[in-house]
Amino acid sequence: NYTVFVNLDSDSLESIYAVESTTNANNVDYSFTYSPELNGEYEIVIQQFNEGILIASPVSTPIAINCILPPDPEVVDFTARAADNCSFELTWDVVNEQSGSVYKAFARLDNGVFKLFETINASASNDTAYTINYLPAVNGNYTFKLEQYNNSTLINSLLSDELSASCVPTPDPFIESFGITNNGNCTFEIAWSVSNEINSTAYLLLHGVVGEPMDTIYATASNGEMELADYSYTFVPTENYPYDFQVIQLDNNEFISSTDIATAVVTCIEVPEPILNSFTVTSNSDCNVDLSWEVENQDANTLFVINESFDGGIFIPKDAVQGNSGSSTQTFNFSVPVNESGEYSYHLEIYQNDNYVLTSFDESTMVYCPQNVFVDLYTSRLLTFGAFTTTIYANQPLQGELKIVNVFNGNIVLQETLSVDAGFNDFEYDFDEMPGAYSGLYVITFTYPGGSKYTSIVYI
Repeated sequence: NYTVFVNLDSDSLESIYAVESTTNANNVDYSFTYSPELNGEYEIVIQQFNEGILIASPVSTPIAINCILPPDPEVVDFTARAADNCSFELTWDVVNEQSGSVYKAFARLDNGVFKLFETINASASNDTAYTINYLPAVNGNYTFKLEQYNNSTLINSLLSDELSASCVPTPDPFIESFGITNNGNCTFEIAWSVSNEINSTAYLLLHGVVGEPMDTIYATASNGEMELADYSYTFVPTENYPYDFQVIQLDNNEFISSTDIATAVVTCIEVPEPILNSFTVTSNSDCNVDLSWEVENQDANTLFVINESFDGGIFIPKDAVQGNSGSSTQTFNFSVPVNESGEYSYHLEIYQNDNYVLTSFDESTMVYCPQNVFVDLYTSRLLTFGAFTTTIYANQPLQGELKIVNVFNGNIVLQETLSVDAGFNDFEYDFDEMPGAYSGLYVITFTYPGGSKYTSIVYI
């Protein structure tokens, strides 16, 4: 009879096969197959018996086996329960634990998403028990998930029953961060993060040109991310301005907080240069010059500089007019006050975003300022009896309706409308022989736009 034993790592003999001879012959061959279950160093021992007496016990050369894969570790009894101090306790046991095992624990609030809160590496290569705790940040219903990995491969995923937490003090939600990012493609990312988010919160994103009232450009309700909620909005500008942004936080439609104002300066919009279609200059009776011009492609960053020249002198800047954010094609009207009569010339210099664009052609007009005219009279007697001359002196060229009246002893003896060439500052008016050539006091009155003057002469 033959009995075969196996010895693993010189530990102990284990019978694995027995056979009884059924023939009397020389050179009989025996064989069998053995499949080991564990890695290690094996020796095969064959014990030969004859009529119950051990007559031989040969031992094989040691055979090393390392191709046996260990069984996967198995999680049993995964449970979650409410513990003291307003926390949850998660426990599980592992059979056939291995050193390459990793456990990831996740928590889900209400119907939100699972969030990883702890990673545990296997502590031994045998049966092991694990316990961890989770401290909820807000009240609600929690579900826990345990993922088991062996050598980075997910081999198991387990869910706990839903547990309720009602003992967590509820902190007020607050906006933790708020900022603007230039995306580089003429868009801007407006982003903010909220801590201690609650389902009843909502947010208004306000925006407007700097210095002007802000309006709501975007509104959103809570996204359900309770511990730290992230929000963003992509702003696509259409005009070049500095823009202000601010987030208003609401709870049940009531204001609870707001961020500081953040500013984004937009300069990436391509703007066509202004085009001057017309430019006219006219004078009026109020000693003012009226300028009018029509321009295309203007906006609030367009500047019109008015340059003035008097009587052929050099042009100097007189005033400036700012464009506006209305229609891109507009007609502008502007009145320039002047101090004295004469010829005035004007042209416009147009700038866009502080950059020079063009200069208009020159336009001129004659201006008469009667309110600034000073007139003096002097009357002298001529040799001819009853005749005399009145000389009229003015500080600037006289225009408009001019009248001269001669009064003798309270009676009008002559009244005429004078015709003078524009540009004359002084001239003479001859009174020929008066009717009757009476002796006495003659009063001559000169009336001009802006006033009147009189002089007198006595004939004896």
